[in-house]
Amino acid sequence: MGLPEHFALNAPPASHQQILNSSAATTLIVIPEAKSGSLGNQYVFGLVPLTRVYFEQGIERYLHEISVQTVERLRGPSVEVYQQDIPALAKLYRPEQVLKLELLRPTVNAYDLLFTRLVSLSGTLRCSVLNYKGNVLYSATYELGLKRLKSTGNALVLSSLLKSELQRLLVKFLEESISFKSQSQLQTTSTRGVLLVNQPKLEARLDAELLQAFAQSYGFNNMGPLPQEALVRIAEQGALRAAREVGLQVGRADIMPSMHTQSGDQSLPANFMTAVTKIEQLELVGTELQLKLQLELIDLSGGINQQNQVGKWDCVLREQQDSSKDGALVVALENASNKAWRSALLGPQNLESADKDLCKIVK
Repeated sequence: MGLPEHFALNAPPASHQQILNSSAATTLIVIPEAKSGSLGNQYVFGLVPLTRVYFEQGIERYLHEISVQTVERLRGPSVEVYQQDIPALAKLYRPEQVLKLELLRPTVNAYDLLFTRLVSLSGTLRCSVLNYKGNVLYSATYELGLKRLKSTGNALVLSSLLKSELQRLLVKFLEESISFKSQSQLQTTSTRGVLLVNQPKLEARLDAELLQAFAQSYGFNNMGPLPQEALVRIAEQGALRAAREVGLQVGRADIMPSMHTQSGDQSLPANFMTAVTKIEQLELVGTELQLKLQLELIDLSGGINQQNQVGKWDCVLREQQDSSKDGALVVALENASNKAWRSALLGPQNLESADKDLCKIVK
């Protein structure tokens, strides 16, 4: 039984240039390695396992999405970053904190007790504040231990209870760790480019039936439609994954770093770019997801007033949903966005033949 996933629904910035030269406090959040696996089972007669419980994209992704939304609600702007890219993004943003969240030995079970259901959640949430080199400054653990009697123990109930418990523990950690600061002197020698993935832009409102279809691809007709911001977030994840796969240092943010760096320079590093996605069309035709995306890569090495367009592409994609996946349309959308950005970043000469013609350069 695949559980419905959560998507961080954060408001878009007031403008693409929102906080350049800003002193607003920023938090870096480490993006975990997702590991899809079983979390437990649904049991009938209290003993016999009927179906396994899991998240299609892994509980690590689920925890990360909840963490991003909780941090931004309580602390303000965040930047998401892979562990190995902490030094590069920390030097750019000089965040007050670098946070790493891990859920150890998680279990989610539901037991059929004839006229009611016993829902059981367990695990250990380990929360750490890291320095700019990725080393632990402060760490705390919180036990996830919940048993509740519910009228039903279906996937919607399990996902909702797990989200509430994780949010409660994250709030506790953020309150207790507020005095620990990540600032440290840092010298980076990497010459790899840094790509900042911005929140995609919807050119038109999405059809209500499409949003409902995305929700129902988890297998529940009584699940409300996904908000269109969730689909924006899904497309963003595809771009983020593509940038990492081609070997760039990558972060996800809708704010620009301050112009001053650790050494007092008044410029951004060479090869500092932003990735902008416009979703021009998104529709479901039969079992095929059809998209039109416009991608733009902007060089910001010289600062916001010296933007240079590196490239611009129009992409047309048709992604067949895999009915064996829970949230099949969610998976299809992320994969399509990933293919588009891989095509743009690598160029057709480095792609498999099936993907060579996905994107055309805009003159």
